[in-house]
Amino acid sequence: MTRRTHSRLLAPMLAVLGLFASVASADNVVPWSGPQTRATWNLTDAVKLDYGAAHGLVLNSVGTVSAFGTDTAGSTQVPDDLNAIVDVSAGEYHSLALRATGTVVGWGKNDQGQASVPLGLSGVVDISAGFGHSLAAKSDGTVVAWGRNDYGQRNVPGTLTGVIRVAGGGSHSLALRSTGTVWAWGRNDFGQRTVPAGLKNVVAISAGKDFSVALKSDGTVVAWGNNSEGQCAVPAGLTGVVKISAGAYSTVALKADGTPVAWGRTTLSTPPSSLHAVSDVAASKSDRGNWSIGRALGILFEPLYVAAPDSGLGYIDIGDPAPAGGATVTLTALDYLQGAFELPATVTIPAGQSKATFTAMTGYSLDGFGWWGEIQASYAGHKTETAQIRVDPILVSSYLTPSGFTGGSTTDVKMTVELASPLAVSSNFEFYIWEGAIGLNSYTATIPAGQTKVQVGVSHGPVSGTSPIWIEIYAEGDDFPVAICEGSVYANNTTLTAPSTEMMVGDTMTGKVSMNANVRQATAISLKRDSYSVSMPSSVTVPAGAREVTFAIQALKPGAAIITSKYLGYRTSSIPINVYGAGLSAIEVPASVFAQRYFNGVVRLYRPAPAGGVVVTLASSNPAVRPATSVTVPEGQTWTSFSSVANDVASLQTATLTASTPDSSLTAKVSVKPLTIQSLTLSAATVKGGASLDATLTLNETVGVNTLVTVESGDPAVVIVPASTTVVKNTITRTFVVKTKSVTVSKNVRITVTKNGTSAYRTLKVTP
Repeated sequence: MTRRTHSRLLAPMLAVLGLFASVASADNVVPWSGPQTRATWNLTDAVKLDYGAAHGLVLNSVGTVSAFGTDTAGSTQVPDDLNAIVDVSAGEYHSLALRATGTVVGWGKNDQGQASVPLGLSGVVDISAGFGHSLAAKSDGTVVAWGRNDYGQRNVPGTLTGVIRVAGGGSHSLALRSTGTVWAWGRNDFGQRTVPAGLKNVVAISAGKDFSVALKSDGTVVAWGNNSEGQCAVPAGLTGVVKISAGAYSTVALKADGTPVAWGRTTLSTPPSSLHAVSDVAASKSDRGNWSIGRALGILFEPLYVAAPDSGLGYIDIGDPAPAGGATVTLTALDYLQGAFELPATVTIPAGQSKATFTAMTGYSLDGFGWWGEIQASYAGHKTETAQIRVDPILVSSYLTPSGFTGGSTTDVKMTVELASPLAVSSNFEFYIWEGAIGLNSYTATIPAGQTKVQVGVSHGPVSGTSPIWIEIYAEGDDFPVAICEGSVYANNTTLTAPSTEMMVGDTMTGKVSMNANVRQATAISLKRDSYSVSMPSSVTVPAGAREVTFAIQALKPGAAIITSKYLGYRTSSIPINVYGAGLSAIEVPASVFAQRYFNGVVRLYRPAPAGGVVVTLASSNPAVRPATSVTVPEGQTWTSFSSVANDVASLQTATLTASTPDSSLTAKVSVKPLTIQSLTLSAATVKGGASLDATLTLNETVGVNTLVTVESGDPAVVIVPASTTVVKNTITRTFVVKTKSVTVSKNVRITVTKNGTSAYRTLKVTP
């Protein structure tokens, strides 16, 4: 995206201006905001620099490439075989490198194809990685583009020739021709591709997110496009510029004397006060700060996290060789590090050297939260960016064994307080229970020198429900806990059981109350019933050291009862009990029968009938079924059958039969299906008048009693039939005689039989 002037190509122009010789050979990568990191501290042979949104690329003097920053989508994963490189360009999240052979290598984010270099691309003299697209200028003056194209940023004008430089922005592209003029294409919502009229003598270009910058041969700078952050507001009187870089919100220019100048977003526009001898600059394609290759006062401390008591190593760089007698750099601990970080007051850099190291150590601390702090170096009136350090305390942990337990049980519970490593001095702790139905055998404890743990007994009693435990562990004299001990106390719930949920009057069975865990002390459990069908004790006691107790349940009278156990006043378990009398246990009848038939049912008792038997009365809710008035279960028997008759019905009927004894009553339902006509046949279809024949009707089911069927003649004067006929018990058909009278002409007469709304007919032909 950002482009720098390439000295190997612009030397003739800059030499004319007397600017080229002032580009100093500085090789340190210097951030403008934030401290140094190990990745940038080690970059000591840099000759070119570019920066994306979160990663940077450095071209080293031997033609290799180094990368630093956040590795988004592999943007910092430089290919292993990358060498003989003459230029680099960092896009928003992708990277490009130009080989001395004129070929291009790409890596990093490739969702728009921005890192996929076109096959066969060669003869390249300049490259630029935009936010989501890439550009290359070839030695024949043409431009090749690839990657994102939502605003036409890679639609190179067909008439464009003589190009020596390219620059890719957010969604627009720039090209510098050998004539010193600039072409632009792509997005233009802020006028970023509207090149100022008359712009000429341009020697370098750079495309920002939504603005554009050009460097002229007279060392002045021209900018156009979005100026919401002042990124296009070139400082008045700015001259002597040899390099430019446009980022997301700011612009950086490098003057011939090695001085950087920046404008745009304030937080990005101020270089370190000690920065000098700058040879390259790179504006950030985000708000993470701009970068330079140059010399500056810097500080680095490792590791970022220091566990007390431990030490770390600091690095100081004053940028230039120390004078005779050496250079004294002052170190200062800021914020929470003051008084808690053993930092040397000064560090001396030997004469002729620019760098030195120092060691700093934390003190012993059990502070549970740790703290952040900063250190800063001062030299020759300049101060470094602060190096951030987090001091982590000696880790203290605490836990319960077991972590969850039943309150009031025989479980032995311990709380352990443990150090990550032994100390040379004893450690005293205090405990505070914020939550939990527990107690401690002691509210203070000491871990002796050279040891790592101590245990404290935990006392506990019954609880009505689950109770969380929260114990804060304090180092003696501290206001904040160094550890939290958590766990749970569970209720010792009861479970009520019995061998059966059914009883007969007079029976006795054994119930049982079981608890989740053995109780430390004898524990009373109350018992209640919701009816007088049963009796049992009002309470039982679980002995100390046990977890269950039994009790007697007696059935008093028929009915339903629920027995409930309660512990600590809370309902915890219940069982239903159904009590039956000594009478009926069941009445059994067919689900359905046909009318006009007898059928049998069965009544059953829970127990064998006593002397004299048990009389069971029977009744029906519907006259469609007529059972016996009563039946007797013989002595010593548990069942007997009874007879019922299903009467004639015109439609499906349901009857409820009720069987009763003095102490019980049961019901059963039976459906009665009506009889219907199945068919009618004649012994002859044609007869001579005066003759007789047989007619046979068939019902749908064999009848159990004599059953009447209606018969009708369509012309009684010719065909004579009985008004009705009877289907005899235990049969399904009936044959009756049909008589005829003499006729003078043939006649057809219908004979019909009818039963319960159903009928069948046959037509008889009577001839003269």
